[in-house]
Amino acid sequence: MRYIYTFYELGFNQGSSIFQAGSGKVFLGGIDGLISFDEEKLKGLSKNYRIYFDKLYVNNKPVLPGDENHILQHILAKTPSVRLKSSQNNITIHFSSSNYSHDNDRVYEYKLHNYDKEWIQTTSHSFTYTNLNPGKYTLQLREVSGTREPDLQISLDLEIHSPFYATSVAYIFYTILISSLFYIFVSFQNKQAHLKASLEYERKQKLQIEELNQIKLNFFTNISHEFRTPLTLIIGQVEYLLQSNKFSPAIYNRLLRIYKNTWHMRDLITELLDFRKQELRYMQLKVEYRDVVAYTKEIFMSFYEYVLTRHITYKYEPLEDKIELWFDLVQLRKVFFNLLSNAFKYTGDGGSITVIVRKNMQAVEIIFKDDGPGIHKDQIKKIFDRFYQADTLNSEFTTGTGIGLAVTKGIVELHKGTIEVNSDPGRGTEFTITLLLGKKSF
Repeated sequence: MRYIYTFYELGFNQGSSIFQAGSGKVFLGGIDGLISFDEEKLKGLSKNYRIYFDKLYVNNKPVLPGDENHILQHILAKTPSVRLKSSQNNITIHFSSSNYSHDNDRVYEYKLHNYDKEWIQTTSHSFTYTNLNPGKYTLQLREVSGTREPDLQISLDLEIHSPFYATSVAYIFYTILISSLFYIFVSFQNKQAHLKASLEYERKQKLQIEELNQIKLNFFTNISHEFRTPLTLIIGQVEYLLQSNKFSPAIYNRLLRIYKNTWHMRDLITELLDFRKQELRYMQLKVEYRDVVAYTKEIFMSFYEYVLTRHITYKYEPLEDKIELWFDLVQLRKVFFNLLSNAFKYTGDGGSITVIVRKNMQAVEIIFKDDGPGIHKDQIKKIFDRFYQADTLNSEFTTGTGIGLAVTKGIVELHKGTIEVNSDPGRGTEFTITLLLGKKSF
């Protein structure tokens, strides 16, 4: 039986023997046996050899089959493709050839498709690629020599996976996220535009209402000036008739009603004119240093005769005998008269009205209390608005301009004071005016 051995299947070391016969045969003795060959055949070495990828290094670390990286399941020579993570993008590949004749003089070419544009020549048996981008590559290696066969070429498929944030799923997520954010942004912009348009519409509507109110006020003011003079003349004539004592009691009472109603109409006109002055900031205070306790009592007593006809419990409770204060006598009189008139309007027969004057730290408080029907909480904030009239229970009086409390608040604020309201439906209403002591406020 004849055995054919290749050189790398036998072991040769120091002490091995070699013999050349006259026939040209050469005998080599090794530790595993003896081989022979013709010396002439060395000059025409067989071309039946191959090149193969031998070793793989990733990030300067050797990769072995079945190691913890799980990159190779078999040796690299029997692996058709290699898959790597995005962080494993620095590789070095060693290759070998089964042709050992003049191995150092051989030239090889390699090319990484999708990365290299041209073939790269090398006499080394390794090459390195660094910072490879995620993607699919094909590594090709061929030998360049006169004895090279055209098909002596090998290849290796190489794939570097994208990081999680650059995968298809991630891009789908980014698309959905960006689309959602864009939708939210567009919706927000549309809402803002709608809100802006609504605010602009409300602003224009408010301006139109304000212009209309100004037109009305100007009209009422002009008419009021025209009414004031004839009303003054009527009041003068009626006073003259009342003082003549030439009429029967029935006619006298009718003249007295005319006199009172005329005065009421003149007061409404005066209230409207004061409101207009206040709105245009033409109103100026003429303050005097007076006793507010005596001043309040004087106004309080002016309603006393009216109280007797209504059987109302009418009380004045000053907590100090004398409190001197800077205030405008004319304007503050309008405030007190307005609050007392409202109290009588909304207090039924047999009810109770109380006026309290007290000193509190650096201020004076004048309180007007009644046990009328009260004001609902949702209306309290509006009662100082001009032309607003609260819906109250059991009121016999529904007439009025709706500007009395607006004028009252304006006069109090001109005195650098405040006016507050506390009210419960069915339990009455309490107005508290607070005025500062001293003249620093004026």
